[in-house]
Amino acid sequence: MVRGVTENLKLAERNSELGRKKVAVRDIRRLVEDGRQISLVTTNQVVAADRLVAWLAGRWSQENYFRYMRKHFSLDALVEYGTEQMPDTEFTVNPAWREVNNKIRSKQAQQRRLKALLGAATLDEELSEPVIAEYESRQGNLKDQIDAFQEELEKLKEERKPLPRHVKVKDLPAKYAFERLRPERKQFFDTIKMVSFRAETSMVATIREKLARNDDGRALVQQIFKTPADLIPNLEEKTLTIRVHHLAQHAHDDAIRHLCAELSATETEFPGTTLRLVYKLGSS
Repeated sequence: MVRGVTENLKLAERNSELGRKKVAVRDIRRLVEDGRQISLVTTNQVVAADRLVAWLAGRWSQENYFRYMRKHFSLDALVEYGTEQMPDTEFTVNPAWREVNNKIRSKQAQQRRLKALLGAATLDEELSEPVIAEYESRQGNLKDQIDAFQEELEKLKEERKPLPRHVKVKDLPAKYAFERLRPERKQFFDTIKMVSFRAETSMVATIREKLARNDDGRALVQQIFKTPADLIPNLEEKTLTIRVHHLAQHAHDDAIRHLCAELSATETEFPGTTLRLVYKLGSS
């Protein structure tokens, strides 16, 4: 896996083709304990199946990471309002292509709804010539509308075909020109947040050594961050004691004491001073 851990998985693979153009793909399935199959469809014909599955698991980890960072570290927060011109070499979606493509998607959605109505139509009344005639007329109208949508779709696709999907920012018409937020300060703050996340993760790994449930580790660390603490400097012994107050649940005390001992063992000095940080659990 991505983090170097080895796992035994039940995998199967078969080749298939997708779409009208018969695109060759590999369908890789993973069988999990409850009998479900997790599917991975790819056009990559080179990389081995086990590597692709490992990468997919790594992708899930990334998605969980960004979801957590947005919720607890405000990774998407706006840190400044300044803007700057986009680099001329950057590409963006062609507005003309997007406009025609939106029309195509709208027509396709309307056509799908009509096809659903055509396929779901039934005769619930007693058969008679007027009923059959009305049914055939209604179905014929739906078919005519579907054919009309298909003609419009073909015209729109021909209109879209010569349009490039992406264009350089400098080639955009004046009414579509745009600026971007300045990235330097946000990149700086995001770096700090990611470093903080790594420190939090290390603390979680330490505190899990004393927890019965691993899933409680990160929630407990977050609770510790919000807990009041006393700062007790001792200039003679050159220490700064951080005395964390007890939490609501006494069952977590052993885990917190273990974390305090591990942090104290690093003998870290408070920035800008020669005071060694000592962590303890207790009430003021």
